[in-house]
Amino acid sequence: MVAALSRPLTVDESKKLSEKIGADLLTIAVCHYEIVLVTNPDNPLDSIKISDARNLFLANESNNSKGAKSPVWGDLGATGEWAGKPINLFGRDKTSGTRAALRLMLGNPKEATESTTREFTSFRELVQAVAKNPSALGYSSRRIATQEVKILTLVGPDGKPVPQLLQTMYLVAPRQKDKTLQPAALELMAYALSQSGQNHVTQDNFRPLDLAEVHAGFDKIGFSPIK
Repeated sequence: MVAALSRPLTVDESKKLSEKIGADLLTIAVCHYEIVLVTNPDNPLDSIKISDARNLFLANESNNSKGAKSPVWGDLGATGEWAGKPINLFGRDKTSGTRAALRLMLGNPKEATESTTREFTSFRELVQAVAKNPSALGYSSRRIATQEVKILTLVGPDGKPVPQLLQTMYLVAPRQKDKTLQPAALELMAYALSQSGQNHVTQDNFRPLDLAEVHAGFDKIGFSPIK
């Protein structure tokens, strides 16, 4: 058994699953993908401050308080007819690893109630909805974002672009009593870390691991690739 995850298991999740299947778990990183903020192509803005993204997607006392003002595009710098238009937030559902990862990337490691007005079970559904809603703001994997939506540049307080929001994909498998992996699981994980496997994820528009991450993965599975 090998499972793919868009986030690592929590300590509690790992413990419960290990107890359920009667085996320890081993997790390795296999690739990355970029999370981007997207809006409707008709939106006049081309960028969004990371602080604004944090305030919009993560609920806090100010935007949860009674009588709090609903956000409008003018809060983000839009002018004219766009200034008073409401921001319709679109996000992933609570089972999404990306939703949890975005919270961490935006600087809030604590569990929080997101203020999204609509939730989607997939990026494709979310992107399609954003493309049809002029006031929408959502997030997606860059590989799923299409020409039907506009990708906003994420910037810091000085207006300069900040580092990309990269999410990691993982493979997790049970270890046998001697701490080794079952042959099929070992073969799959070794392939994912190999040059062929990393070329494969690149062709699928994921970002490959760097050399240090590849070596760390091979060390974890106890496999030495042929030089």
